Amino acid sequence: MMRALAGIIAFTIGCASAAFAEPCVGPAFDVPLSGAQNVSTRHADVPSSQFPGLWQQGNIEGYFYALFANGEAVLKATQRSLEWDVKVSCEAGQET
Repeated sequence: MMRALAGIIAFTIGCASAAFAEPCVGPAFDVPLSGAQNVSTRHADVPSSQFPGLWQQGNIEGYFYALFANGEAVLKATQRSLEWDVKVSCEAGQET
């Protein structure tokens, strides 16, 4: 899990530090996160300020991940897991 979390954190730090320059998953989120499997790029029909319209999801090190265009990410045991999740945000001044 630590390697998976490190990949997610590296993505979000990269987005925040370069003013959202091209992320490691490509500007269209069509390049798989390094080491990921079952990767797909998804689009929301109606993006909002609370949910970005572009994201990549897949599995890394056996865990589900989603990387969002706004610099946020989530890592869970499975896509529908309600037991636990790790959320990462790089919103200026509110890094979590």
